[in-house]
Amino acid sequence: QQSWQQQSWQQQSWGQNGKGGKGGGGGGGWQQQQQQQKQQQEEMNRKRMAEQQARMAQQKAQQEEMQRKKAEEQRKQMEEMRKRQAEQKAQMAIRQVVNKVKLATPETFDKLKEELAQALAKDFDNCGPQKAKVQEESDKALEAAAQKVKAIEETRAKAELAKKEAEKKRQEALEKAKELLAELEGLTDDAEAATKGLQEAGATFVKNADVDSEPKVEKVAVPVDKANKEAAEKVGA
Repeated sequence: QQSWQQQSWQQQSWGQNGKGGKGGGGGGGWQQQQQQQKQQQEEMNRKRMAEQQARMAQQKAQQEEMQRKKAEEQRKQMEEMRKRQAEQKAQMAIRQVVNKVKLATPETFDKLKEELAQALAKDFDNCGPQKAKVQEESDKALEAAAQKVKAIEETRAKAELAKKEAEKKRQEALEKAKELLAELEGLTDDAEAATKGLQEAGATFVKNADVDSEPKVEKVAVPVDKANKEAAEKVGA
């Protein structure tokens, strides 16, 4: 397309060469062409303005779309972060009870087992991709705790049985000692009595001064021999 100045120069040349008609008719045609050119120029300006506005609107729309996508991405990231935090919180709550179960005793096992069941019912569905691992840890902790509690109970039962057996033997030994002591005291009393009888028989024998024959000696010696035998038997027992 020719510029407005080029078109104007052509129109002037055309008018000067007499091609525009006779008299004032040629000047009127030139003005009409100028008006048309002006309208064309204005139309081109409007078109360029519209195109520029369209480009600006498109750029604005693109920027708004980018901002919307960025905001959406940030929102998703925040949701994902909150989700992970909730999952970690749920996992931690269950694992805290799992650690308590591992330290269970026969007195606390049933209570901790119930506490773990409640923790799983409350938080297990919020554990996300760690659900299988958390379930495995819980099952293993319960199994290990049950075995440990059983071993403790068996050890306690054996210790209690051994204690009872030891107490029984102690009582038996004590009773035996009492019996032996009583028997010893009885033997001591018998020995003392026999010794006393022997001493008395000997004293009687010595007092019999009129023993001047063998038959009399044998007769007087009979009580002494008897007392001596009794004393020997009792002391020997």
